[in-house]
Amino acid sequence: MAIYQPGSRVWKAKGCARDGHANQFYNIEPSNMERTKLSGVPQFAQWAEINQTDKFTCIEPLSGFRHIVREDEGYRIYLEPEASERAIGEALLDVLGRSRVVSPIDEREFFEADRIMRNHRAWHEDFMKRYRYKTKREAYKNMRYCEVERKDGKISIQPHKRDFKPGLWWDLPPEKTVVIPETNDPGIVGAAAALALSHCEFCSITFPPKSPAAR
Repeated sequence: MAIYQPGSRVWKAKGCARDGHANQFYNIEPSNMERTKLSGVPQFAQWAEINQTDKFTCIEPLSGFRHIVREDEGYRIYLEPEASERAIGEALLDVLGRSRVVSPIDEREFFEADRIMRNHRAWHEDFMKRYRYKTKREAYKNMRYCEVERKDGKISIQPHKRDFKPGLWWDLPPEKTVVIPETNDPGIVGAAAALALSHCEFCSITFPPKSPAAR
């Protein structure tokens, strides 16, 4: 496991934290070895992410190779936070259908940090303006975040733990991930997403009691 510092390529041991929206910069220098590794790319894999606050549920497609990021068109679906499981399932199936595997050899520009950050900022500006958030801290205060993967006949929905720093997320133990057989039933998919969202966690700060001298 590692802790990821957004915008850099520095990795440190101890757990895994990531920026869930501008995450996974991929600076690629193709080599014969990397070209050989492309044979391990799944022939069919699709991804999406779910962000939910007390004001909205946002579901959007992600694409990529080993690293998954937003497409340029910025397609996303906003739902009410209390949307039904069926509505969430319909939206999730819709965006998964728009996801694609992207070759880092044929489409190197897709993984450029500038493109990734530009799309991250566009998403941020969109939901902040749409729901009138004044600060990033306010927007992320009670946000839940899940990554979704459809591959090998299964749909996996991985919840995350929000870090103190807005936009930074920690992986949770594998048993928190909700896995179901692949299906096009929006009710089943939505129920799985709702369960995964309920598994999301929030960091809390506990201050030690003040000593008599500090009072």
